Amino acid sequence: MTGEKQADRGGEHADLKHDAIACPAPCKSETQVRLEEELERLKRVSELGQGLRVIWIPRLDRSLSGEVKNDLIYVYEMDESKSVETLQHEFLDYCLVQAIEPYKEIANSLIRMINDDVYRRKEKIVEALVKFLSRDS
Repeated sequence: MTGEKQADRGGEHADLKHDAIACPAPCKSETQVRLEEELERLKRVSELGQGLRVIWIPRLDRSLSGEVKNDLIYVYEMDESKSVETLQHEFLDYCLVQAIEPYKEIANSLIRMINDDVYRRKEKIVEALVKFLSRDS
């Protein structure tokens, strides 16, 4: 099957395995269209998240309403109004995470440096104790 025909049969998400309600490609549900319109509105109003896309994959499983993976917002709610709320939530969460990312990177770097220092100190103490113990034998 050519790449064009694969795109016509569900695009890049055709291989997703979910407990989703299947929609025969190339149909686009009203909810998918509504979510795409809402995402464009959010991006326009906030001037943030320009690379984000949204995909609606309704699930019967209620454990997760939505999530962001890379630059794709997955919405799992079956109800359209709940789906829009989930999209808004995930969009705002994504934007906030982008804002705090530099702090997370700094904190992780600091933790790595401290861990390295603690390891070196511990090794020094262990070597000193080994020398101390071997003196008496």
